[in-house]
Amino acid sequence: MEKFNVEKHWDDFNEGKLVVNCPTEELANEFLRYCHNQNKQWSIESLLCHNNWNTYEEQTCYCSRNPTMEYSSIKYWERNNFKIIEFQGFDIQNKTIAEIGDTIVLSNGLKMKLVMEKDREDYCRTIDVNSGKVCTTDIDLETLNGFVVGASTWGSGCDEYDIVEIIKNVKDTGKIENVKNKVSIPTTTTKEIIEVIYHRKETIVLIKTNGKYYKGVSRCHNEDTYDKEQGFIVAYQRARENQLSKLS
Repeated sequence: MEKFNVEKHWDDFNEGKLVVNCPTEELANEFLRYCHNQNKQWSIESLLCHNNWNTYEEQTCYCSRNPTMEYSSIKYWERNNFKIIEFQGFDIQNKTIAEIGDTIVLSNGLKMKLVMEKDREDYCRTIDVNSGKVCTTDIDLETLNGFVVGASTWGSGCDEYDIVEIIKNVKDTGKIENVKNKVSIPTTTTKEIIEVIYHRKETIVLIKTNGKYYKGVSRCHNEDTYDKEQGFIVAYQRARENQLSKLS
């Protein structure tokens, strides 16, 4: 059976000229999410509410009756002389992966910036870019590494949306360069720095090495004068110490 390719087969599928077979329920969910984002639905319900895969299981095929969708078995579509294409998932090689500091764009238009949890070393949260409100808290950083454009969703059930874009954070290397002469930081090491946060009299530095995140925090006493450059130096050194202690 020929394998489904979006660029090659989508227009014919959209016009009802062929049907798509999804041999597993996971593949059915992935394919229907994509169709949902192309404004397709069941006759009266969202495609995300149910997949209708259990009726025919590995024989399940989906057909577009633009904009609604239908489903039946391979045998049914064969009897009606439809071309059948097998869906084996979207190619996610070389896709953009989310990191702290990046902005995630969902298929419903919501934009959320990923920031560190203030007091939790291995977790982050999302902030609505437009309103500044917190959307989600306590996302562990290993889960964050799994957010991929074109292959990941956000939410659950009928409120689940595809991640359609990840806007990479532009690193402010100028601040790092300003303090390089005051502390021993090799040029290659500055590339590890994911984000630097200055919050009141506190500096937080997050670095990433070999897919792992390490955080360093520097706090200034209320009665002392806050020095951003010195705060960065201390926070960076603590992040490195945290890294070395976990690698040893």
